[in-house]
Amino acid sequence: MSLETDDVPAGHVAYKVSLTGLKGGHSGDDINKGLGNAVKLMNRFLWNARESFEIALSDFNAGNLRNAIAREAFAVITVPKENEKALIDFVSAFYQDIKAELHATEPQISFIIEPTEMPELVLTSTLQADLLDALYACPHGVIAMSREIPDFVETSTNLASVKFIDKKIVITTSQRSSVESSKKDIADMVASVFYLMQADVVHSAGYPGWKPNPESEIRNGYGFTWTNN
Repeated sequence: MSLETDDVPAGHVAYKVSLTGLKGGHSGDDINKGLGNAVKLMNRFLWNARESFEIALSDFNAGNLRNAIAREAFAVITVPKENEKALIDFVSAFYQDIKAELHATEPQISFIIEPTEMPELVLTSTLQADLLDALYACPHGVIAMSREIPDFVETSTNLASVKFIDKKIVITTSQRSSVESSKKDIADMVASVFYLMQADVVHSAGYPGWKPNPESEIRNGYGFTWTNN
C-alpha cells in the first residue's frame, strides 16, 4: 500500500520506541511455544497510544524473514507536548503488562522509549488508523491442532514483518497447514483483513499441504530394515 503522509503536527515532540530481546523462532517449529511476536506487541502499543495520546506514526520497522517469528520492532512517533509525560508513564505500564504476560517464555524482553530527531513526515491519520487496525486484527499463531495426532499443529499463520520501503508499507505473512484447503482458508482470512484497508495483496508460491498418516508403518516403527554396510 502507498505511504500517504502529512507534515508533523505543530507542537509535537518525537520519540523512538524499541522492542527487543524476544527469542524469535521458526514459524513452523516454534509457533506453538507461546513466544512473543514483536509486530503484534509493538502494534498493540501503538494502537493504544493512538487512542489515548494522539500519537502520529512516522516509521514502523519490525521482523525480517517470512518464516521467522518477529523478535524485534522499532517505531518512530510524535506526540503532543502536553501528552509527553502521560505517554512515557504508559510505556512503563505497558512494559510491565507484557513482561507479566510473557515471563515464562520471554524473560529477556525489553521495551524502551527515548527522544529522537523530529521526522520530516508522519502517516495521514486515515492511513495510520487503517494500518494499526489491520495489524491488530490480523491473526497470528496456531489456528488448528490436529484431530488425529496429539500435539501436532495442523494450521498456523505468522505475521512476519512490517517495513516502510520506497514510499510503500510492506507487510509479510506466511501460512502453513498439513491440509491444503485449510492453508487456503487461513491465507484468505489474512488477505481479507488487508483488503478492508484497500491494500494490494499478493500470494506467493508456497508449499502444498501434506496430511500425515497416523497409521503409517514408518511412524509406527516397522516396515523397513536398517543396514550398515
